[in-house]
Amino acid sequence: MSEDTKTPARSKLVSGSAARTAIYLILASMLVGFVLATLGLNPIDFWQGLVRGIGNLVEGLINLGWGAIYSVVQYIVLGAVIVIPIWLFVKLTTRVK
Repeated sequence: MSEDTKTPARSKLVSGSAARTAIYLILASMLVGFVLATLGLNPIDFWQGLVRGIGNLVEGLINLGWGAIYSVVQYIVLGAVIVIPIWLFVKLTTRVK
């Protein structure tokens, strides 16, 4: 089996010499940097916004989860206020056979 058939994705990504790959990455970075600068985007702001967005997403999911748990516990307690006294009354008033 040849080296190309073992890792075709790697050979497409890093084909040729290291210098050629470095030049390709520099040119691609320059193009992306130009587009970002044209749009008025700063890479630091992008990464900070991405981290902040992921943090807000995680916090929202946690809050959503705890909010749902809180609602379930609240329903259980509200139901128990009615159910437990009735159950206790029935247990105390029925005869044991």
